[in-house]
Formats: sequence, structure tokens, C-alpha cells
Amino acid sequence: MDQKQVLENRATTITVILDEVMRLRSEQDDRLDHYRRVAGLLLGIFIPVSGLAALGIINLEGRFHGVSAAVAAAFAFLGIMLAMSVLLPRRWGIGPDITELVNRGYVKGEDLHRVRYSLALSHF
Repeated sequence: MDQKQVLENRATTITVILDEVMRLRSEQDDRLDHYRRVAGLLLGIFIPVSGLAALGIINLEGRFHGVSAAVAAAFAFLGIMLAMSVLLPRRWGIGPDITELVNRGYVKGEDLHRVRYSLALSHF
């Protein structure tokens, strides 16, 4: 493939690659928003429950209850651990590898048919 053909192929494939990159970015933003809602829900459930259990630590006579303290601490710890399991960094990419699309499809100047074919295979 000569340099002129590579440049022509780059001009046709860049729009497909950019459309795919923007679509993948939108999906990642949607997943992140979903994970944040789930983490908020977990914290919204377990933190008040641990607070209610903490109220039982001291009864009306002013005596300390170790069982209630352990239950309160366990609920708080469980809520924080569940929220952290949702929020910990993970591989967000689902779909084609954007670096591969750019390096192979754009840099090497593959034709539009090959770029679309590789996109279709990567979504299998």
C-alpha cells in the first residue's frame, strides 16, 4: 500500500474510530454513574442501620452493651466494605481496545471495510 492510499484510508476511517470512541466513553460514564448509585444505596442502607444499632449500645439505664456495640461496628464495617467493592478501580473498557483501533486502523491506514470488520468482531 502506498503512502497516498494510507492517507486516503486514514481520512475515511477516522470518523468511524471517533464515533466508536465517543460511544465507548458514553457507556463508561453510564456505568460509572450506575456504580455510584449502587454505592450510595449500600451506604444509605448500612450506615443508618449501624447508627440504630449504636443507639442500643447504651440502654435507658445507662449500661453499656457489648453485643450492640459489636453489631453496630459490624454493620458499619460491612456497609463500608460493600461500598468500596463497588467503587474500587477496575477495568472499565468493554468493547474494542481504542489504542488498537487507532494504531491499526488509523496509523496503518487500513481501509474502512477492515476497520468496520474489526469493530464487528470486537463486539462479539
